[in-house]
Amino acid sequence: MMFLAVASLLILVAVAFVVAPLIFRKNTPVIAGEDSCQQHANLASFNEQRSDIESRVASGLLRLPDAEELKLELEKKLLNEISSAQHAKPSRLKVAGVIPALIMGLLVPTVSLGLYSQLGAHTELEVTRLLGQESATTEQVNDALKRWVEKKPDNAQALYLLGSNYFSMGRIDEAVEIYRTLYRQSDKNSRVSSELAQALFLQESNMMTFEVRQLYQEALALDPANTTALGLQGIDAFGQQRYRDAVIAWQTALKNERDPIARQALVTGIAKARALSGEKLSQIRVRVAITPELKKLPANTRVIVFARESGTKKPPIAAVPVTLGELPMEIVLDDQSAMMMGGGTLSGVAVVDVFARISLSGDVKEADYQAVVEAVKPSGNTLVKVFLGETD
Repeated sequence: MMFLAVASLLILVAVAFVVAPLIFRKNTPVIAGEDSCQQHANLASFNEQRSDIESRVASGLLRLPDAEELKLELEKKLLNEISSAQHAKPSRLKVAGVIPALIMGLLVPTVSLGLYSQLGAHTELEVTRLLGQESATTEQVNDALKRWVEKKPDNAQALYLLGSNYFSMGRIDEAVEIYRTLYRQSDKNSRVSSELAQALFLQESNMMTFEVRQLYQEALALDPANTTALGLQGIDAFGQQRYRDAVIAWQTALKNERDPIARQALVTGIAKARALSGEKLSQIRVRVAITPELKKLPANTRVIVFARESGTKKPPIAAVPVTLGELPMEIVLDDQSAMMMGGGTLSGVAVVDVFARISLSGDVKEADYQAVVEAVKPSGNTLVKVFLGETD
């Protein structure tokens, strides 16, 4: 609505600039053609009558005071005729200018709207509005994106968003078609290659085909930190029972991935690959107990048990949420519990601090009650005991 209001205002200003000069023109004398002939005739008549008056004075037929009065009348008459001739044509032009002004007043907004419908960004604005509107459905967004692609079939952003939307809707065949179009138009873009590879992988029922392998390798050659391509590389290695290579690929992806669902999938894959490779996984068993004072709190009070690299303020490596009513209990922290965190995996850190924390406000950064065990080595099957109940 704001855009429409501003656009309408600008069109009105443009119309005013075009129309105003046609209506409110400065009145300037225009003497040409008929007007010029009329002026000469008036002047000749004036001279003739003036000569007649002078002849009558010379012959004694007219007194000099009367002659002077007649000459004055003739001069006034001539001035009035000249003035009327000078103002007659500009006045006609001013009235005639109203019609062109009305035509231009209608033409400018009509042409502007026509050009905007062809060249303007109204479709892009509609897409932006829908993407920022929580109540918008995926179908509504998809329809707007399709209109954008139909309008600008070579627009890489429109194609990418439409392909991504098809992918999120589970319409894999259509996503593949769009990504193929984008791939043909792009000049070896890492993200496009990896997205097409992922869509093809799903289209082929999770089969690693030659084309999928070629595409993810191309993406990694362009960007070694491409998390989608790294995920596919790990899947490819895992399928060939090269578990260490799968772990390396997925760990590299985990360092750059921020999506919590994707992170959990990577962590699960890493743990499974390590187990199949015969590697002994690190874990910490945490026995959490509480003081009688804490039993007075509501049973659904949230408790977070987590580990982070010792002596740092980095994000937690592994975390498990429980409720106060479940305590006392034993909790296992391992690579499987590295959910939605950005600090890596437990197996990749030598020493950690283990925390049990309660925040009555819901903000886990602000602890009302906290217990901590420092300098814990997460090797093998470590056991620590945490007694929660001291005010922080």
